[in-house]
Amino acid sequence: MGEISISKIEQLPKKDLGDGKFYQGETNPITKFKEGFGKFTWPNGTYFLGFFKDDEKHGMGIETGKYISKINGKECNSIYEGQQVKDIKHGIGKQTFIEDEEVYVGGWANDLRNGYGKNIWQKDGNVYEGFWKQGLREGHGRFYFKDGRIFDGFYKNDKKHGIVTFIDIDGTKE
Repeated sequence: MGEISISKIEQLPKKDLGDGKFYQGETNPITKFKEGFGKFTWPNGTYFLGFFKDDEKHGMGIETGKYISKINGKECNSIYEGQQVKDIKHGIGKQTFIEDEEVYVGGWANDLRNGYGKNIWQKDGNVYEGFWKQGLREGHGRFYFKDGRIFDGFYKNDKKHGIVTFIDIDGTKE
């Protein structure tokens, strides 16, 4: 398949896949599947620009548009930059939630935050850095409050759990 630039993609024919979906990019000459670098656009304007394998998003790419949380069902606009495997976020990636002014950078598995990652709430200045499991904080982590206080401890199912330490802005520990 080789290297291809965005300008070369724009020179390739845009394929109407029906139902308002379009693909522009490399395809497998035998199967006609999306294969290699390309751009897939959904009817609502959401698009994925990146690598495909066997007709699915696979490899590095950028996806912009509507995102629906698998944890709480909330819908918002987002930009995801990172790895995908068989059409799902899996590997390392960064997702920016536009309306919430929230950014997550870290591990993903099965379309959910997983492994080590950092979440930044830009509106209030708080940051969580630690471990995630199936989209929830799980295991050791540190929560940094905008005012300088720190929570250092463990989480289970997104809730503080077990032995914890609060560090005040003057450095005293509770």
